[in-house]
Amino acid sequence: MMIFFDVALIILGAYVLIVTMHLVLLSAAACLPRAARNNPHLEPIKIAVVVPAHNEEATIAKTVANILACDYPREHRSLFVIADNCSDNTAARAKEAGAVVVVRVDPDNRGKGQALDWFLRCHSMSLKPYDVLVLLDADVEVAPDFLRAMRDAFADPTVQAGQSYNGVANPSENWRTALTYAGFAGVNHLRPLGQMRLFGGTMLKGTGMAFRTDVLLAQGWPPRSIVEDMEMTLTLAQTGVAVHYVPEARMVSCAEKTASQASSQRRRWEGGRFQLMAHYVPRLLFSSARRPRLLLLGLLLELLTPPLTVTVLTTVLWGVVLLVRGWYEASGVAALCLAGLGVYVATALYLVRAPRRVWAALLQAPFFIVWKFVVYCGLILHPEKNWVRTARTSSPREPRDSEESPPMKEDNVV
Repeated sequence: MMIFFDVALIILGAYVLIVTMHLVLLSAAACLPRAARNNPHLEPIKIAVVVPAHNEEATIAKTVANILACDYPREHRSLFVIADNCSDNTAARAKEAGAVVVVRVDPDNRGKGQALDWFLRCHSMSLKPYDVLVLLDADVEVAPDFLRAMRDAFADPTVQAGQSYNGVANPSENWRTALTYAGFAGVNHLRPLGQMRLFGGTMLKGTGMAFRTDVLLAQGWPPRSIVEDMEMTLTLAQTGVAVHYVPEARMVSCAEKTASQASSQRRRWEGGRFQLMAHYVPRLLFSSARRPRLLLLGLLLELLTPPLTVTVLTTVLWGVVLLVRGWYEASGVAALCLAGLGVYVATALYLVRAPRRVWAALLQAPFFIVWKFVVYCGLILHPEKNWVRTARTSSPREPRDSEESPPMKEDNVV
């Protein structure tokens, strides 16, 4: 029996080592110089921004005003709001703010993915004149040059799909939002930068997504899982379309500051991720074995990389068991893996020039890890299968001076 335990311990160690090496390699690649896309002499292209909204009357007017205030020629951009199964005044508020509003009523077929697919199918003729479609959530705040940055990215004819930077607007709200900011710095900035360098494509992040109109109209929005962004990434990759990261297009939203709100959101994200892993990992393994491609390998590694909390807990558990078993040299490898994870976090915060409050919040990371562990235990007992809107108490806004985050570090732009 002990030999089976030891074999399991070796397999677990190999997994931890692969995940850690993946994150460290992405960290190194993210620090490499990259070419800036900003070109003021480019001709504007026609961009349509699409915002799916379900009962968002508290935030939708400010979001619409923020998007319409972008520094981009008015005759070359439009804003559509999908008022999806709303029981409040979302449609009226969006229209008053200046958006083109389409109303969808289909209570038996709810969800963001379903709303997007309906819009693309039923309003394709209205969308065909546009070169690029940008999908944003109803609670985000975009930078004034957001649309110009997307225009610069899509000036490259090889770019078929893009993903903006997605950050946290309120890192100084409390320790939970500060650590969410740190997590976003890794998942939404460092890793996409590294993935672009090493594998030529990254993951969609659910909001701040952009597509050439003909690509999206041809594809529709087939995903139906509760993490439709990841599913769409894999669907596009299997047709040869890579998602390009566009860090110059900056967007933020307020992280949920209470445990109940954050738990609901995390259950949806991580529960859907685990379901997607079970479905797509075997397919990606088969596709990579049959026809090796760097893009598919990168997406496979990304799917196999668990949330940082799980990686840290697994590494600590592995190291403790190794010590108990008397495998002291191997326990040193576990310690090196923990150090590598620390390098990943520090590099991510350095690249986004994180405020001091976020660095200080790392001291409270053990509490965050315990909370996440409880969330994951809940997912095992009660898997999340349906999309549920996260209750919001915050809205996009200009950050207070005390919490304003400086711009991302641009030393790696040449």
